[in-house]
Amino acid sequence: MFDPFNDFQTAGYLRNFEALKDPLKISRVEHNSFKAQLEKALDQLRRLSDPLTYGDYLKVHGTLFQDVYPWAGQDRHTLGVGRLVSKGSKVQFEVSELSQQAVEWGLNMGNDPEYMRKWPGEVMGAFAWGASISGWERS
Repeated sequence: MFDPFNDFQTAGYLRNFEALKDPLKISRVEHNSFKAQLEKALDQLRRLSDPLTYGDYLKVHGTLFQDVYPWAGQDRHTLGVGRLVSKGSKVQFEVSELSQQAVEWGLNMGNDPEYMRKWPGEVMGAFAWGASISGWERS
């Protein structure tokens, strides 16, 4: 089980508000939160200055997942999760002190409309690699 906070038994998957442990249930809750908050997040993005910043990324993440996780929209390095976070033996995320830099790398690519149109998966992959505890990285 993916457990970067090391408290799955007491707080559920990624410290969700309902302390859910079932992967299918938490997936549905994340999906429903994302859908319910998507228009609000898109409105936020429309009002933000160009180029988008790391602070903008955190704000949108907070909007999308604030009903699921108490830490939504917070910087990973400040959350006290393990420095090295992985999922299984094949997925290693960026170390916590460089997570902002990894997300900013994704923002640098995503702030270029042509690049974003051609390679959106690469941009989202950079976000997932840097964030590592976000609902956006679910495999």
